[in-house]
Amino acid sequence: MSTAVQAPAATRIPNPGDVARRYAARRLAKMLAPGKLAPGEAFRPLFERGVLGSHMTPPSRLVALVLATHADPVTGIIAEETQPSLNGLASATGLKRRQVTVATRALMSRGWVTDHSAPVQYADDDPGRLQLHIPAHVLALLRR
Repeated sequence: MSTAVQAPAATRIPNPGDVARRYAARRLAKMLAPGKLAPGEAFRPLFERGVLGSHMTPPSRLVALVLATHADPVTGIIAEETQPSLNGLASATGLKRRQVTVATRALMSRGWVTDHSAPVQYADDDPGRLQLHIPAHVLALLRR
């Protein structure tokens, strides 16, 4: 009667590249997190300066600035009754619906806009629930 002893499952030893990837992911998440405004700071002027000084594509900057016209100038929150439709954004910017969709997704991926609704399926009657932000790293640069 022999009982075989099982060797422990091989675990992968992390290498320096793994550590670097984890660090980069944490750093990116920290940079894209919404910045916190100090008391007395107005959202809109900082948002506009940040967008205009960014390296985003012109359609993305244009959509961001049009979204800012719908938002509260102090907080950046777009009230439910002023949420723009996809057609409304396309009309206001002169872009095609697809360009507006791509620009909005680019703004979301860079931390400028969040969507607080179910997965976005743009339609005239359901534009999503968008909110504007200034990414923390941009806010730090604007304060210099």
